[in-house]
Amino acid sequence: YLEFWLIGPHVHWYARFNVLLNVLIAWVIYFFSRRLTRLTNTRTARFVGQGVGLLTGGLYLQSHFAAYQIAQVLGLLESLALLLALLTLWGLFDYLEGRGKGAYLRACLSFFLVIFTHERYIALAPLFYLAVFMHWRNQRRIYKAYGAAAMDSDGRPMETGKTSAQKRERRKNGASDTLHRERIGAPLWEFLLPALILLLFFAVRMAVAGEAIPVGTAGTKVQDTFSLSQAIGFAWTQVAYIFGINAGHAIYCGVSFLDSPRWVWLLIGGSWLCLLGMLILYGRNAWQRGHITPRLLGEHLLFIGFIGLCIGSSSITIRLETRWVYVSYTAALLYLSFLLGELAKGHVAQETTEPRVLNMETVQGLRTRAAVQRRREMEDAERKKACLRRILPFSVLFLLYGLVMTPVEHFDREHYDNIFFFFDQDRVNSL
Repeated sequence: YLEFWLIGPHVHWYARFNVLLNVLIAWVIYFFSRRLTRLTNTRTARFVGQGVGLLTGGLYLQSHFAAYQIAQVLGLLESLALLLALLTLWGLFDYLEGRGKGAYLRACLSFFLVIFTHERYIALAPLFYLAVFMHWRNQRRIYKAYGAAAMDSDGRPMETGKTSAQKRERRKNGASDTLHRERIGAPLWEFLLPALILLLFFAVRMAVAGEAIPVGTAGTKVQDTFSLSQAIGFAWTQVAYIFGINAGHAIYCGVSFLDSPRWVWLLIGGSWLCLLGMLILYGRNAWQRGHITPRLLGEHLLFIGFIGLCIGSSSITIRLETRWVYVSYTAALLYLSFLLGELAKGHVAQETTEPRVLNMETVQGLRTRAAVQRRREMEDAERKKACLRRILPFSVLFLLYGLVMTPVEHFDREHYDNIFFFFDQDRVNSL
């Protein structure tokens, strides 16, 4: 309504408005990506986190999946739904990170808004129960390993105390073991709230549309047109889209992979090598770490589950359009930022939790203030080198992936005129 009120009959302004909206969404993606890299609060590698955030936002903007979001008036709906779905993912990620019930409520609010924006996102509901379960498992693990002193007054995991206030909190917690045993379980409302949101959604649909089940594409009914084999085929097609292959018909993607020139094939193959290199770097680091916590497992499952549920919810109707792949592709880019953040986490934890002063034994062994300062500078230099050795190869591969895919995305955009909804749109707008 606001878009129609602002723009009115100027039909050529709608695309500009939608582009501006997606630029704002790209900035949200930038901040989300920076948050996932865990490099925003470090002195030595902050520029890497900022660069990866800009790269993620830029890849979102240049993607050829944006055809509908930019060119159609209802692209506003798709864009807002994508934004709200990503905010739901962000809230659940922060909840798993131990940021408390505020993050969970933020995710619930985003979920409430997104399902009333586009009903296919009701598929995201299982992520809430995954997050609650894995968060409970992580709390239980920390309690068993460190006792109640490792939990704050809300029953959440607490980092190693580096301030007197945190130390007093831990001493206070040490005397309240029974209280934390009771708080270690997930509150009932965390289970009930997503279910109540879904119940409200279906009740509103019954009152307004007369049926609870959402309709499919072009007014079809999912229960009448659903085919398991077709849904599986559409799901694999979306996976191919995410990896750069236009596996669908040209009327949906502009130009199919088989009709693309050889240089496009070579660049897509180069992007796969970049992705494989990033996975190898992360896998080697995970192997050296030798263990996986419930929090880390939950966050991996959160991203993979989000991508899978978005793919599944858009594969059950009569056709597959690239506009539905956009959110899965964006989440995949954010997942790469998350992998980089896991590589950097060891350095970040050391830099942000270790006190800036040297321990007493070290200070006693150094005779002068100048010697202490030199020792600090040496330790900072070694820490910086260790951080850069860990994250720079992954970041360089991520940058190469973006550089390799940029010509491919622009080639696909040059064939927007082949997409079916552009036929009548160009004719009508010309009047």
